[in-house]
Amino acid sequence: MKTDADCIFCKIVVGQMPCFKLLEDDGTLAIMDIYPANEGHCLVLSKEHFPTVTERAKRAEAAIAAATRTMSLAKASSSTLTVPAH
Repeated sequence: MKTDADCIFCKIVVGQMPCFKLLEDDGTLAIMDIYPANEGHCLVLSKEHFPTVTERAKRAEAAIAAATRTMSLAKASSSTLTVPAH
């Protein structure tokens, strides 16, 4: 998969930067946001680097949508999806 050495999200995906993983599959990684806008705020990242949203491949969009749905359902059924204490 294509990555960018200067991209913070690529660094998270390859394990160079720490994160609290919630879900991981072949194409995506869901993590807790370190500055959440609200309780349970998480990010679903493509494991492949795309410079802009308009350059994202259809397969990446499908994988992100599926992971986002999974995370939304998990949040809806749980009140404990929060950022762990540092």
